[in-house]
Amino acid sequence: MKILDAAIITFIKTDITPIRFMIGLSSLLWAAFSLLPGTLFKVKEVCANLFNNPDILNWFIFSEALWASLFFFHSIVIFTSLFTGKYDRFTLFADGVIGSFIWFFSVSLCILSHITIWAEFQPPAVLAAGITITLAQWWNLIMQWEKFPIAQKD
Repeated sequence: MKILDAAIITFIKTDITPIRFMIGLSSLLWAAFSLLPGTLFKVKEVCANLFNNPDILNWFIFSEALWASLFFFHSIVIFTSLFTGKYDRFTLFADGVIGSFIWFFSVSLCILSHITIWAEFQPPAVLAAGITITLAQWWNLIMQWEKFPIAQKD
Protein backbone atom coordinates (compact mmCIF):
# COMPACT_ATOMS: atom_id res chain seq x y z
CA MET A 1 0.00 0.00 0.00
CA LYS A 2 2.90 2.35 0.71
CA ILE A 3 4.16 1.93 -2.87
CA LEU A 4 0.74 2.83 -4.29
CA ASP A 5 0.47 5.86 -2.00
CA ALA A 6 3.96 7.00 -2.99
CA ALA A 7 3.13 6.58 -6.69
CA ILE A 8 -0.07 8.60 -6.36
CA ILE A 9 1.68 11.40 -4.46
CA THR A 10 4.52 11.46 -7.00
CA PHE A 11 2.07 11.57 -9.91
CA ILE A 12 0.03 14.38 -8.37
CA LYS A 13 3.11 16.47 -7.49
CA THR A 14 4.57 16.13 -10.98
CA ASP A 15 5.60 19.30 -12.78
CA ILE A 16 3.17 19.81 -15.67
CA THR A 17 5.46 22.14 -17.65
CA PRO A 18 6.68 19.44 -20.09
CA ILE A 19 3.11 18.19 -20.53
CA ARG A 20 1.90 21.71 -21.27
CA PHE A 21 4.73 22.23 -23.76
CA MET A 22 3.80 19.03 -25.61
CA ILE A 23 0.11 20.01 -25.63
CA GLY A 24 1.04 23.44 -26.99
CA LEU A 25 3.18 21.86 -29.70
CA SER A 26 0.37 19.43 -30.54
CA SER A 27 -2.13 22.29 -30.79
CA LEU A 28 0.21 24.21 -33.08
CA LEU A 29 0.69 21.18 -35.33
CA TRP A 30 -3.06 20.44 -35.35
CA ALA A 31 -3.66 24.05 -36.41
CA ALA A 32 -1.12 23.75 -39.23
CA PHE A 33 -2.45 20.40 -40.44
CA SER A 34 -6.03 21.70 -40.36
CA LEU A 35 -5.09 24.24 -43.02
CA LEU A 36 -3.74 21.61 -45.41
CA PRO A 37 -5.96 20.61 -48.34
CA GLY A 38 -8.39 17.78 -47.67
CA THR A 39 -11.23 17.09 -45.33
CA LEU A 40 -10.42 16.84 -41.65
CA PHE A 41 -13.87 15.59 -40.67
CA LYS A 42 -16.17 13.58 -42.91
CA VAL A 43 -19.08 14.13 -40.59
CA LYS A 44 -21.77 14.68 -43.25
CA GLU A 45 -21.18 11.14 -44.50
CA VAL A 46 -21.17 9.79 -40.94
CA CYS A 47 -24.44 11.55 -40.06
CA ALA A 48 -26.01 10.35 -43.28
CA ASN A 49 -24.99 6.76 -42.49
CA LEU A 50 -25.73 6.70 -38.77
CA PHE A 51 -28.67 9.04 -38.42
CA ASN A 52 -30.12 9.17 -41.95
CA ASN A 53 -29.78 12.96 -41.68
CA PRO A 54 -26.63 14.63 -43.05
CA ASP A 55 -27.47 17.99 -41.44
CA ILE A 56 -27.97 16.83 -37.84
CA LEU A 57 -24.60 18.05 -36.55
CA ASN A 58 -24.01 21.07 -38.79
CA TRP A 59 -24.36 23.46 -35.86
CA PHE A 60 -21.51 21.63 -34.16
CA ILE A 61 -19.11 21.07 -37.05
CA PHE A 62 -16.72 23.92 -37.70
CA SER A 63 -14.72 24.53 -40.82
CA GLU A 64 -11.08 23.50 -40.85
CA ALA A 65 -10.08 27.19 -40.74
CA LEU A 66 -12.04 27.70 -37.51
CA TRP A 67 -10.51 24.57 -35.96
CA ALA A 68 -7.07 25.85 -37.02
CA SER A 69 -7.80 29.23 -35.39
CA LEU A 70 -8.93 27.63 -32.13
CA PHE A 71 -5.90 25.37 -31.92
CA PHE A 72 -3.52 28.18 -32.88
CA PHE A 73 -5.02 30.41 -30.16
CA HIS A 74 -4.67 27.55 -27.68
CA SER A 75 -1.00 27.02 -28.56
CA ILE A 76 -0.24 30.76 -28.28
CA VAL A 77 -1.85 30.91 -24.82
CA ILE A 78 0.13 27.88 -23.63
CA PHE A 79 3.48 29.09 -24.99
CA THR A 80 2.94 32.64 -23.70
CA SER A 81 2.06 31.28 -20.28
CA LEU A 82 5.03 28.93 -20.23
CA PHE A 83 7.59 31.49 -21.39
CA THR A 84 6.34 34.34 -19.20
CA GLY A 85 5.37 32.27 -16.16
CA LYS A 86 1.97 34.00 -16.10
CA TYR A 87 -0.90 31.98 -14.62
CA ASP A 88 -4.17 33.78 -14.08
CA ARG A 89 -7.89 33.33 -14.71
CA PHE A 90 -7.50 33.93 -18.44
CA THR A 91 -4.81 31.25 -18.69
CA LEU A 92 -6.89 28.82 -16.68
CA PHE A 93 -9.90 29.45 -18.90
CA ALA A 94 -8.16 29.64 -22.31
CA ASP A 95 -5.61 26.90 -21.73
CA GLY A 96 -7.47 24.65 -19.33
CA VAL A 97 -11.16 24.90 -20.15
CA ILE A 98 -11.19 25.87 -23.84
CA GLY A 99 -8.22 23.60 -24.58
CA SER A 100 -9.93 20.63 -22.95
CA PHE A 101 -13.10 21.16 -24.93
CA ILE A 102 -11.45 21.69 -28.32
CA TRP A 103 -9.28 18.61 -27.89
CA PHE A 104 -12.21 16.51 -26.71
CA PHE A 105 -14.58 17.58 -29.48
CA SER A 106 -12.05 17.47 -32.30
CA VAL A 107 -10.77 13.99 -31.42
CA SER A 108 -14.32 12.75 -30.83
CA LEU A 109 -15.37 14.06 -34.24
CA CYS A 110 -12.34 12.45 -35.87
CA ILE A 111 -13.34 9.14 -34.30
CA LEU A 112 -16.94 9.61 -35.46
CA SER A 113 -15.76 10.44 -38.96
CA HIS A 114 -14.33 6.94 -39.29
CA ILE A 115 -17.56 5.20 -38.39
CA THR A 116 -19.61 4.10 -41.35
CA ILE A 117 -21.10 0.97 -39.85
CA TRP A 118 -20.76 0.27 -36.12
CA ALA A 119 -19.74 -3.35 -36.70
CA GLU A 120 -16.90 -2.32 -39.03
CA PHE A 121 -15.42 0.50 -36.92
CA GLN A 122 -11.67 0.63 -37.50
CA PRO A 123 -10.18 3.98 -36.47
CA PRO A 124 -6.66 4.79 -37.62
CA ALA A 125 -3.95 4.05 -35.07
CA VAL A 126 -2.92 7.71 -35.05
CA LEU A 127 -6.11 8.56 -33.14
CA ALA A 128 -4.55 6.87 -30.10
CA ALA A 129 -2.19 9.86 -29.88
CA GLY A 130 -5.14 12.25 -30.15
CA ILE A 131 -6.92 10.46 -27.31
CA THR A 132 -3.75 10.58 -25.22
CA ILE A 133 -3.29 14.32 -25.83
CA THR A 134 -6.95 14.86 -24.92
CA LEU A 135 -6.46 13.04 -21.61
CA ALA A 136 -3.25 15.02 -20.99
CA GLN A 137 -5.15 18.25 -21.66
CA TRP A 138 -7.83 17.31 -19.12
CA TRP A 139 -5.06 16.44 -16.64
CA ASN A 140 -3.54 19.84 -17.40
CA LEU A 141 -6.85 21.50 -16.51
CA ILE A 142 -7.11 19.60 -13.23
CA MET A 143 -3.52 20.33 -12.26
CA GLN A 144 -3.78 24.03 -13.15
CA TRP A 145 -6.94 24.32 -11.11
CA GLU A 146 -5.24 22.59 -8.19
CA LYS A 147 -1.76 24.16 -8.37
CA PHE A 148 -2.74 27.72 -9.16
CA PRO A 149 -5.45 28.63 -6.65
CA ILE A 150 -5.02 32.33 -7.48
CA ALA A 151 -7.07 31.59 -10.59
CA GLN A 152 -9.97 30.48 -8.39
CA LYS A 153 -10.14 33.56 -6.16
CA ASP A 154 -12.53 36.44 -6.77
